[in-house]
Amino acid sequence: MQMDRVGGSRSRTRNVDEGAVLNAQQADYLISRLSHAGDFASFMGRLDQVREDRLGPGQLTVNANTTSHRVKPPYMLQRLWSSLPAHDPVGGEKQKDDTAWTRQVLQDGELFIGNGDQAIADAFSDHAMIQGRGLHAIVNIPVCQQKRCIATLNVLTARQRWADEEIQFIRLLALLAHGWIVRECSQLPSTQNVGHSGT
Repeated sequence: MQMDRVGGSRSRTRNVDEGAVLNAQQADYLISRLSHAGDFASFMGRLDQVREDRLGPGQLTVNANTTSHRVKPPYMLQRLWSSLPAHDPVGGEKQKDDTAWTRQVLQDGELFIGNGDQAIADAFSDHAMIQGRGLHAIVNIPVCQQKRCIATLNVLTARQRWADEEIQFIRLLALLAHGWIVRECSQLPSTQNVGHSGT
């Protein structure tokens, strides 16, 4: 049984074969929605629609880790895509100091699950803004290449807690988006994200 590190507590999550993440009809819908995307923005828009159909109201973002692997925190993140661009525009940047979250996600490349307002407050300095939008739980999935986190796929929900099968579904979405995100990171003006030797 897999144990994931979770904000505020430890959470027991099931392997995919222990619970139905998708039935055949849902899998066919997922394939049909994602198979004809022509570019990154189109793919992410389709992925977000799939997310909303399955998980309900929330938010999806992708942030590139533009910090050189040769420097220590603070980390620099640049937004590659947002389902709420009026609030979180593409291209926006943020600085992340050395915290338990940055060590877990950006340094160690491990999944973060934050269930409830306190878990979000403990992990994010902008928690008041997040909660002010009616978002109360988060999953951050590191996108890794050559053993380095080059980006994160981030999903938030209006509910206070994720169900186990929802976390597995989000991990599936991140897996499907992996190639698109890696390609988008490689096209950033700064090429610090990919291709360094020794990583």
